[in-house]
Amino acid sequence: MPREPLIGIVGKPSCGKSTTLNSLTDANAKVGAFPFTTIDPNRATGYLKLDCACSRYGKEDLCKPNYGWCEQGKRHVPIELLDVAGLIPGASQGLGLGNKFLDDLRHADALIQVVDVSGTTDAEGKATRGYDPLQDIQWLQDEIRLWIENNLHKKMEYYFKETCGDKIHYSRDLKGTAWWIWSIKRDGG
Repeated sequence: MPREPLIGIVGKPSCGKSTTLNSLTDANAKVGAFPFTTIDPNRATGYLKLDCACSRYGKEDLCKPNYGWCEQGKRHVPIELLDVAGLIPGASQGLGLGNKFLDDLRHADALIQVVDVSGTTDAEGKATRGYDPLQDIQWLQDEIRLWIENNLHKKMEYYFKETCGDKIHYSRDLKGTAWWIWSIKRDGG
């Protein structure tokens, strides 16, 4: 049987991630207007209601879904949601336990970014006034991208060193672009 799709809920501290989880599922995750109310991820299952194909084609008597259930022509598809602790700028470099929190997301099939559009909390979840929520969208996407890139580079470096030995070198150019350089040594000169 296939596993339920897993959707990670991400955002800065105190932006409403746990509230979103609670509202989409029957979870009772702790909520609070202070940073790091959530440390360990909260998991809960919600159900997406869709028109069932069995009712559309008049085959209700044959409807036996392998996944979820069908009730009165509506398919209830389970979706697992994962609420992780708030991320802050620099999370991909380990700030605020960022690598742990990002690592909690590695099995997610998709991410939902929760953004506090009120402008009353800064990037670290602290109370403020006039904060531009568009900044949250950009830096969080950058942090997730950097975390993925850093993990790929570590795995690639390990793989190349194991398979190619000292023939492979990793470098960055002046713009910060990563390059893998494979030097080939010829025998006899």
